[in-house]
Amino acid sequence: VRATAELKTARDQLILLAKLPADFEASDPPAPFLPPGDEQALTQLANQRRPDLAASSIREAVAMNSIRFSRGGFLPTLSLEGIYSRQDQDPKNPFFFVKRDQRATLTLTLPLFEGGRRLAELREARSKARQT
Repeated sequence: VRATAELKTARDQLILLAKLPADFEASDPPAPFLPPGDEQALTQLANQRRPDLAASSIREAVAMNSIRFSRGGFLPTLSLEGIYSRQDQDPKNPFFFVKRDQRATLTLTLPLFEGGRRLAELREARSKARQT
Protein backbone atom coordinates (compact mmCIF):
# COMPACT_ATOMS: atom_id res chain seq x y z
CA VAL A 1 0.00 0.00 0.00
CA ARG A 2 2.84 2.34 0.91
CA ALA A 3 4.68 1.60 -2.38
CA THR A 4 1.52 2.26 -4.39
CA ALA A 5 1.03 5.58 -2.61
CA GLU A 6 4.64 6.60 -3.21
CA LEU A 7 4.32 5.62 -6.89
CA LYS A 8 1.18 7.76 -7.25
CA THR A 9 2.92 10.73 -5.51
CA ALA A 10 6.00 10.40 -7.70
CA ARG A 11 3.81 10.18 -10.83
CA ASP A 12 1.89 13.33 -9.84
CA GLN A 13 5.13 15.22 -9.20
CA LEU A 14 6.48 14.10 -12.58
CA ILE A 15 3.31 15.30 -14.30
CA LEU A 16 3.64 18.72 -12.63
CA LEU A 17 7.38 19.16 -13.14
CA ALA A 18 7.65 17.81 -16.70
CA LYS A 19 4.22 19.14 -17.78
CA LEU A 20 3.17 15.74 -19.08
CA PRO A 21 -0.40 14.67 -19.85
CA ALA A 22 -2.15 12.82 -17.04
CA ASP A 23 -2.41 9.58 -19.02
CA PHE A 24 1.25 9.25 -20.01
CA GLU A 25 2.87 5.83 -20.14
CA ALA A 26 6.30 5.14 -18.66
CA SER A 27 8.47 2.59 -20.41
CA ASP A 28 11.70 0.92 -19.49
CA PRO A 29 14.83 2.49 -20.94
CA PRO A 30 16.55 0.62 -23.77
CA ALA A 31 19.22 -1.85 -22.81
CA PRO A 32 22.72 -0.35 -22.94
CA PHE A 33 24.81 -1.23 -25.98
CA LEU A 34 27.86 -3.31 -25.17
CA PRO A 35 30.56 -3.43 -27.82
CA PRO A 36 31.77 -6.91 -28.75
CA GLY A 37 34.77 -8.28 -26.91
CA ASP A 38 35.74 -9.89 -23.66
CA GLU A 39 36.12 -8.08 -20.37
CA GLN A 40 39.88 -7.54 -20.72
CA ALA A 41 39.54 -5.95 -24.18
CA LEU A 42 36.74 -3.68 -22.96
CA THR A 43 38.79 -2.64 -19.92
CA GLN A 44 41.75 -1.83 -22.15
CA LEU A 45 39.54 0.20 -24.50
CA ALA A 46 38.06 2.11 -21.57
CA ASN A 47 41.53 2.91 -20.21
CA GLN A 48 42.63 4.19 -23.63
CA ARG A 49 39.65 6.54 -23.86
CA ARG A 50 39.89 8.01 -20.38
CA PRO A 51 40.97 11.66 -20.65
CA ASP A 52 42.55 11.72 -17.18
CA LEU A 53 44.85 8.82 -18.07
CA ALA A 54 45.77 10.46 -21.39
CA ALA A 55 46.63 13.70 -19.58
CA SER A 56 48.65 11.77 -17.03
CA SER A 57 50.73 10.07 -19.72
CA ILE A 58 51.37 13.47 -21.35
CA ARG A 59 52.50 14.90 -18.00
CA GLU A 60 54.79 11.90 -17.53
CA ALA A 61 56.38 12.44 -20.96
CA VAL A 62 56.90 16.14 -20.18
CA ALA A 63 58.57 15.24 -16.88
CA MET A 64 60.94 12.80 -18.60
CA ASN A 65 61.83 15.43 -21.21
CA SER A 66 62.48 17.87 -18.37
CA ILE A 67 65.05 15.46 -16.92
CA ARG A 68 66.69 15.13 -20.32
CA PHE A 69 66.90 18.91 -20.76
CA SER A 70 68.31 19.33 -17.25
CA ARG A 71 71.05 16.81 -18.04
CA GLY A 72 71.87 18.82 -21.14
CA GLY A 73 72.85 21.74 -18.92
CA PHE A 74 75.99 19.86 -17.91
CA LEU A 75 77.18 19.55 -21.52
CA PRO A 76 79.32 22.16 -23.25
CA THR A 77 77.71 24.44 -25.81
CA LEU A 78 79.14 25.16 -29.24
CA SER A 79 78.16 28.26 -31.19
CA LEU A 80 79.15 29.57 -34.60
CA GLU A 81 78.88 33.20 -35.62
CA GLY A 82 79.71 34.55 -39.04
CA ILE A 83 80.01 38.08 -40.41
CA TYR A 84 80.31 39.15 -44.01
CA SER A 85 80.57 42.79 -44.93
CA ARG A 86 81.22 44.42 -48.28
CA GLN A 87 82.09 48.02 -48.84
CA ASP A 88 81.50 49.61 -52.22
CA GLN A 89 82.14 53.31 -51.76
CA ASP A 90 81.66 56.01 -54.33
CA PRO A 91 83.75 58.16 -54.65
CA LYS A 92 86.65 55.83 -53.89
CA ASN A 93 88.52 56.50 -50.67
CA PRO A 94 92.22 55.59 -50.63
CA PHE A 95 92.20 54.90 -46.90
CA PHE A 96 89.72 52.00 -47.13
CA PHE A 97 91.57 49.39 -49.11
CA VAL A 98 89.59 46.45 -47.71
CA LYS A 99 86.48 45.97 -49.81
CA ARG A 100 85.28 42.71 -48.31
CA ASP A 101 85.52 41.48 -44.76
CA GLN A 102 84.69 37.89 -43.81
CA ARG A 103 84.90 36.57 -40.29
CA ALA A 104 83.76 33.47 -38.47
CA THR A 105 83.84 32.82 -34.74
CA LEU A 106 83.51 29.39 -33.18
CA THR A 107 82.90 29.42 -29.43
CA LEU A 108 82.97 26.44 -27.06
CA THR A 109 81.53 27.11 -23.60
CA LEU A 110 82.11 24.59 -20.83
CA PRO A 111 80.27 25.15 -17.53
CA LEU A 112 82.82 24.49 -14.79
CA PHE A 113 81.17 25.92 -11.69
CA GLU A 114 77.76 27.54 -11.42
CA GLY A 115 77.14 27.29 -7.71
CA GLY A 116 75.19 24.03 -7.89
CA ARG A 117 72.39 25.52 -9.97
CA ARG A 118 72.48 22.83 -12.66
CA LEU A 119 72.53 20.05 -10.09
CA ALA A 120 69.56 21.61 -8.28
CA GLU A 121 67.63 21.85 -11.58
CA LEU A 122 68.34 18.18 -12.30
CA ARG A 123 67.21 17.11 -8.82
CA GLU A 124 64.05 19.20 -9.12
CA ALA A 125 63.25 17.65 -12.53
CA ARG A 126 63.72 14.15 -11.10
CA SER A 127 61.51 15.01 -8.13
CA LYS A 128 58.73 16.26 -10.41
CA ALA A 129 59.04 13.10 -12.53
CA ARG A 130 58.64 10.96 -9.40
CA GLN A 131 55.56 12.97 -8.40
CA THR A 132 54.07 12.53 -11.86
